[in-house]
Amino acid sequence: MSSEGDQPARTDREIPQPGTIQAEQRRRSFGAWATEYDRYRPGYPAQLYDYLIDMLDPAPRRKAPRVVDIGAGTGQLSVGFIAHGCSVTAVEPDDRMREILAAKPGLVRALAGTAEDIPLPDASADLIVGAQMWHWVDQDKAAAEIARVLKPGGVVAIIWNLRDDRIPWVSALSSVVDMPDSYKWCETHGSPRLTAPLGELTAYEFDYRQPATVDSLVGLIGTFSHVALNPEVQQIKADVRELAVTHPDLRDKDQFTVPYVCRVFTAVRARNTI
Repeated sequence: MSSEGDQPARTDREIPQPGTIQAEQRRRSFGAWATEYDRYRPGYPAQLYDYLIDMLDPAPRRKAPRVVDIGAGTGQLSVGFIAHGCSVTAVEPDDRMREILAAKPGLVRALAGTAEDIPLPDASADLIVGAQMWHWVDQDKAAAEIARVLKPGGVVAIIWNLRDDRIPWVSALSSVVDMPDSYKWCETHGSPRLTAPLGELTAYEFDYRQPATVDSLVGLIGTFSHVALNPEVQQIKADVRELAVTHPDLRDKDQFTVPYVCRVFTAVRARNTI
């Protein structure tokens, strides 16, 4: 088992706690491979965007809903909201990730910030979304900041893309390389903690498949911090490649799909009462 600040072991089941040396090392590492992150990280199912936009009050739906994407990375989630006619402001702490993010066509702004410190005015967002990022944050501080920036009646959505390990080859992949921190967080916590004035959580899941090749699967695995920071990273990638070319479900396939479960938790900010 690795100690705090050490390189993460391949089979490390611990989840670095926000604010610790190990968590900060992993959280701040993604910019070093921002180009690969942008290229290989999966997008999100179209139904997710429709589902979230339909939750908004009628007036924002008729206009361009004001969406804030926190911990936006290189924009995998943002681009879908832009395509659905939303006015999207993205918030990302890493300079190198944000440089790629800022170049996405149609994005209103790409701002430096975090879920705990969103550089936007009070009650300025119809919808705040965060994908693959909640395990990095201080939940109580983030919830309070989200509630500040959301308008009354606005919606927050915390989202994860989780590989579907009910599929045999995905289960086999998990024996070759440990699941990322996001998966382990979901296994341990189940759902995010969102405090008042954010309302009761609602959970929903979408099954979908992402096109892939052997090279893109290996590339994807290499964007996970616990792999990229591991001294065995090249051997891990080689093992993933070996599985992809030998497993009966994938063997001799130039292209295949990676099955995902997109899990989304939503809450509505309480309306002001007089």
